Amino acid sequence: MRDAVQWWRHWHRSLKGHYWKHIYIAFSTISEDVTVPPRHLLNGDFRLLGHSVSEMWDGMRQENIHPDSIAFMELCLLRQYIVQYFDKQEMDINAGPRLNLFLESNWRDVAANTHGATVALLTANHGEAFGVVNSAVNMTFVVDVLSMSSVGEALTMDMDTPPFRDKNQRLDHGLQGVYSRYMECLNIQPSAPILARSASSGIHFVPAMDGHRERVKHKRFPMSESLRCIVDDHVKR
Repeated sequence: MRDAVQWWRHWHRSLKGHYWKHIYIAFSTISEDVTVPPRHLLNGDFRLLGHSVSEMWDGMRQENIHPDSIAFMELCLLRQYIVQYFDKQEMDINAGPRLNLFLESNWRDVAANTHGATVALLTANHGEAFGVVNSAVNMTFVVDVLSMSSVGEALTMDMDTPPFRDKNQRLDHGLQGVYSRYMECLNIQPSAPILARSASSGIHFVPAMDGHRERVKHKRFPMSESLRCIVDDHVKR
């Protein structure tokens, strides 16, 4: 729940009136840390803060989210759990997409549920997104993957090691060029003010995020008192 709250505060700032969207993001983020068979998600065996996904969808309807957006977010979440399950259980399948940049980008998108989270963010701002046919949603996915990839590589690899230094400099230059062009395209979309922070999260948020810092440093970081109070409010609800 901590990671979900931190993501949402960065994307949207306001926490009020979006409880079930927070739960959706929490269901999404926790799949990276634990192995959950997709059938356990669907039949309610796997719960988060006592909630099943069915209860979460009912809660989203109470938040007046359009049924089409809920249906899209539901499919995205299920797709994520299927990919995350294979990612952890079938390493041979996991290795395949990494042989191709296009496949790897889409694999990362599905594994992180970027599309579903982006639609959740748009619905919080009273906007209706039409899933994969929404240009801004697709641009956000591409820019998000690029920003995550470039910063993630920089934080986890020894950039001064000779075999990596020149290669990563060329890679970073290429990623930055594509990132800049996509951000220019995203900025002319009507929903740009809503999505820009989400799209560029890898550059200015991930390095300071507790969950990512813990993965890099291999140790736990205590929550701040203010963050703990927010998380406790979600737990007690």
